Amino acid sequence: MAMEDIINGQNNLRNALTSCDDPLKAIEAFQLRNGIVLHSLRPMLPLLDLHGVPRLDFHTSILEELREKLIQQINDMNTKMEVKERDKKLKELLNKSFGLIRVKQLRPAVMAILRNMKQIDDKYLRVLVRDLVQKLAHMIGSSVKLYDMVLQFLRTLFLRTRNVHYCTLRAELLMALHDLDIQEIISVDPCHKFTWCLDACIREKQVDIKRSRELQGFLDNIKRGHEQILGDLSMTLCDPYAINFLASSAIKILLHLVSVDGLPRSNSILILLLRMLSLGLSAWRMIDTQDFKESKFDIQILTKFLPALTSLMVDDQARNFHSRLPPDERSNALIVIDHEGPVPEAIEAYIQESSVASILAMYYALHVAKQKDRIGLLRILTILSSCKEDRAYEDPFLHSLIAYLIPMADEFSNEEFCTGLFDGFLFAGLNRDNVSKHIMKLLWYVHAKINRTRLNTLMKAIEPDYASELYDALTKKVELGGTEPMQGLIKMPQEFQSSVRIYKHPFELIMKAYERRFPTCPQMPIVLDCVVMEDNVDGPRRHTKRHCKLRVDFPYIFKKIIGIDVAYFIQENFLDLKERKLTIEATNETFSSRIKISEKCRYYVHPENPDWTCFDQSANLEITNFFGFEHQMEKVGMKQYTQMTLKGKEIIEFFIDQLKDEGITHVDMWQDPEGSIAEVKKEELESCKEQQRLNADYIKNYLGELTPLQESRLLQMRKKLEEQNLDEIPDYPTLLRFLRARDFSIDKATTMLIESLKWRIEHDVDNLLKTYKEPHVVNQYFPGEWNNRLTDDEQRPLYVIKLGNMDVKGLLKSIGEEGLLRLTLYICEQGLKKMEELTNLHGKPIWSWCLLVDCKNLSMRHLWRPGLALLLKIIEVVEKNYPETMGRVLIVRAPRVFPILWTVVSTFIDENTRNKFLFFGDIEHGLDHFIPSMPSDFLLTSDKTLIHNGGVIPKQLYKNESIDETDGNIDDFETDGDDVTATKIKLNEVNIYQCNKLRPGQFHEIVINNDDHRAVLTWDYESVKTEVLFTIYETDSKINITHDDEYTSIFDATNMKENVNYKKKELTITSRAKESVQGSIEMEKASYILQWMIPPAIDQSTRLMYFYEILSSANYRGSMTSLQSQSALSLHSR
Repeated sequence: MAMEDIINGQNNLRNALTSCDDPLKAIEAFQLRNGIVLHSLRPMLPLLDLHGVPRLDFHTSILEELREKLIQQINDMNTKMEVKERDKKLKELLNKSFGLIRVKQLRPAVMAILRNMKQIDDKYLRVLVRDLVQKLAHMIGSSVKLYDMVLQFLRTLFLRTRNVHYCTLRAELLMALHDLDIQEIISVDPCHKFTWCLDACIREKQVDIKRSRELQGFLDNIKRGHEQILGDLSMTLCDPYAINFLASSAIKILLHLVSVDGLPRSNSILILLLRMLSLGLSAWRMIDTQDFKESKFDIQILTKFLPALTSLMVDDQARNFHSRLPPDERSNALIVIDHEGPVPEAIEAYIQESSVASILAMYYALHVAKQKDRIGLLRILTILSSCKEDRAYEDPFLHSLIAYLIPMADEFSNEEFCTGLFDGFLFAGLNRDNVSKHIMKLLWYVHAKINRTRLNTLMKAIEPDYASELYDALTKKVELGGTEPMQGLIKMPQEFQSSVRIYKHPFELIMKAYERRFPTCPQMPIVLDCVVMEDNVDGPRRHTKRHCKLRVDFPYIFKKIIGIDVAYFIQENFLDLKERKLTIEATNETFSSRIKISEKCRYYVHPENPDWTCFDQSANLEITNFFGFEHQMEKVGMKQYTQMTLKGKEIIEFFIDQLKDEGITHVDMWQDPEGSIAEVKKEELESCKEQQRLNADYIKNYLGELTPLQESRLLQMRKKLEEQNLDEIPDYPTLLRFLRARDFSIDKATTMLIESLKWRIEHDVDNLLKTYKEPHVVNQYFPGEWNNRLTDDEQRPLYVIKLGNMDVKGLLKSIGEEGLLRLTLYICEQGLKKMEELTNLHGKPIWSWCLLVDCKNLSMRHLWRPGLALLLKIIEVVEKNYPETMGRVLIVRAPRVFPILWTVVSTFIDENTRNKFLFFGDIEHGLDHFIPSMPSDFLLTSDKTLIHNGGVIPKQLYKNESIDETDGNIDDFETDGDDVTATKIKLNEVNIYQCNKLRPGQFHEIVINNDDHRAVLTWDYESVKTEVLFTIYETDSKINITHDDEYTSIFDATNMKENVNYKKKELTITSRAKESVQGSIEMEKASYILQWMIPPAIDQSTRLMYFYEILSSANYRGSMTSLQSQSALSLHSR
């Protein structure tokens, strides 16, 4: 969306300036017209000029004031409007204003709308989070100069904003160029090798000896005169992902040193990590001062701070060990050292002076919080409030800390813990705007565990102005004691259900093949390892429990953020050889507090063939607060489910073939000691029968290619309909059509289908094929019919209609709106029946039909407005109740007038259906590609198309009165002494025709001053009693006079001469009485006069009914050639 969508754009301004004499006045008029300058502010401008106040400053201040008031009104919608009304209004506002997000001064208003919305559409999120790194890399290409300019720009932005994400962009850009192998740049960037090596360490989550030597060597070998390289290196190390890796790796090494009684100063990798951490934390200072010298590392960090921190680690480990001892042994253990006392003074002293010490203390706090060590966490938190530069109150640390505190909810019942956390740490940072927001997020989950007095104190302390909605929601939750998840910390449940897969092999042979999957197999590379934890056999029953290691197929940046490359699952198999079934249950172990994945699979005997085996699977995915990546994680889950579902059958078939190669084609069924053979319970067979219908063969023959996710949605929709207590549930092809129409949204498709089922009952559509009797007029004059001899190239049934030969007005007046609608529904019902017949005949799914529209003889009479209104109504009914039945629409032999009709109608057709229209100039222009067996003289004779040629319906067959008969007696109209002009007539409930009495010698003229180049003028008129002459004139002069004398022309009143001041645009035509005349012209920037008069030889009055309309050039789709071009493009894309 661009600015031009909201106000008149640059083209309109350019036109205004090119066609004016005074540019300043033109600009001022443009500003007033588009609300850029307000009328109410104009009196103030001279006064501001007098006091020397720049107008730009004035307008800027007004804009800011209006913007703030608008933001306040947006925020107030939460308290003044109902939820549904508010959400609807916010969506409308966002749709209209989102394009303004590119305007810096107006961006806060758009962001206010986004903040107040519960759910933001993906199309807006994609704009906000669009990956610019790849685009930037492709834009730079191999231009070293452009790359240097981008780096300088990033340095400047980092310097001015201190936003460390510019450091991330600097590193990511270099790695993107590395991935693209742009040697011209990576070979000259001195940071390339260092950045690549660091990136490898981050991905591998460790720094080994080899990598450490490479990094160390690079830092030590910076030559004199090239110290500025340190500036770029420091930015690379200032990347938050790099800081996180360096700090967390340092903590891991320290914990390891504690366990082996090692000294920090003796570990070279630890010293390197601290050196790089120090360099990264000094990036802004180095670039600001342009002093590209590595700060001398404070040796006391190694000799004093780290030993003090390790002593704290020893205390925590000893205390945890002590807590696990039996009660009778605790009194004799660890009696010398107090492991719960205050932290060593050296730690607090150094975190006040050193950024490196602060970061290490913060990451150790996260470590003990992750371990749920209440005492250890309180000890370190009490001193973090004194961290250098308040680093402990920055969003990244608080976000991680709160995430670890939520699972410790039970600890909040301890008053000492609350005092240490809130009073000792969090309250000290309440002067920062972000801290109260993080506290509210924490209270949302743990408030029920906190003492009421303490809770009231906390609520009063964090009461903010900027986050009133969040605070009000929390207050309400505290009062109600609710437990629903907070907005922003959401639960996203997703269900997946597969169709039934049938193996035409016995159950025992399938089990033999299934066992070969473990522990790993090349066909399933995602599974890295499987370890058997339990394996218990009890007669025919076997319970096996495995610990599985899976490769995480996440995007690189996703892996980098969440810090994992593999995930662990628990799989349990329950095999019953007697009942011949295997149940498999799998749940995730990794991130189980944030994601819950449960999968259930079954192998069981086919209910109708004991030598076949069935397989089905279902899965549930529930995501809770996954680092803000809930939607991305949902998509990854869908992708993994799809991949594993598709692989499953291939693997079993592979091992079946392998067994055959080894000579194993049969496995005996289990027998108990008494000799009885395994058999399946009858009730279980019966319960499976209904599920068998949606199996792989049924899908192939009746539904076509479906992804596992689409199959799942189909089954879920069926299940949802079963809960609606419907008399009869439609078949799977019908469900699939409605799902496709709503992009496989189960809720939307179900709602659409239920409404359609109610409509079918209300109009008795199910019995239409039995009860419908074709009217005589339809049988004789309707030029449309199913062609039973031909199908299109995909075997779809073919319906042919000669639209150009259809008397739209005659049909409407002879059988009425209801008759035409019933005829359309009858055709659609016939189509459903024919599709089912062809599906059974060809053994493949054919659930749509092809419509061939012959537009030969199409003219403006087909643009009769009541007919168009009815057509749009029919389109609406068909799209709601017969979705996805139109496979293709072929438009043939369309004349010049067709684009006008297409412009009017196409806007009311669903986009998916609109894309199925293909346009052909004539039969030989490629139509045989879609109807392969089409005769060469197809459409030229009625016996080939098997339809009537149509034609004008005699008026004696009309049942409805024509427009000239609506008022009963024409004489009543004529004897009226008053002039009657522009009286509106009601026709089929569409008030569009105007009526005027026309006497001999009179003129009836309509003046149209047109400023829209290439706009289209259309008309439709009819004379009741006599012939009339109709002419269209064109003049370059603008006609603004009011002409009251009906017996003289406007041209006579203005002394204009034909072929000098004006000319005929269309030659005069003579139309007979009761003849409906339609036409159209394409207009220039000129004035047009539509003129009607009775021929001089006729002395009888008449009544003239007329209608005209101007179609804007912006909506007019152009010539037939352009439509065919669009058709060619669509064909090429297919």
